[in-house]
Amino acid sequence: MVLKSYCRALGALINDRKSSIYGWNVNQHSLKSIAHILGFECFAHWDNIKYLGLPLNNRTLWHDIINKIKAKIISWGGYWLTKGGKTISLKSILSALPIYQAHSFLH
Repeated sequence: MVLKSYCRALGALINDRKSSIYGWNVNQHSLKSIAHILGFECFAHWDNIKYLGLPLNNRTLWHDIINKIKAKIISWGGYWLTKGGKTISLKSILSALPIYQAHSFLH
């Protein structure tokens, strides 16, 4: 197989959890066959595509980041943080998520 030969030659590994096959204007059966041979998931819609953990679909651009922020705030529910502690956490930790996303799409 070409990918395995490539990996052996370079000493690289493919992360199966992070690898996917994407195709447009491709027969769905062919796309699924290729994905099955490689052992990856296959997608034919922009909604599922992420690059460096960020969605490439403009419609869902901020949905994931908002959901991550909400989940982070909920996970803090059991902690005994003062109002000031929560404010500092929000500013330092959660502000990094949208800043990273905005920075990535500006370049």
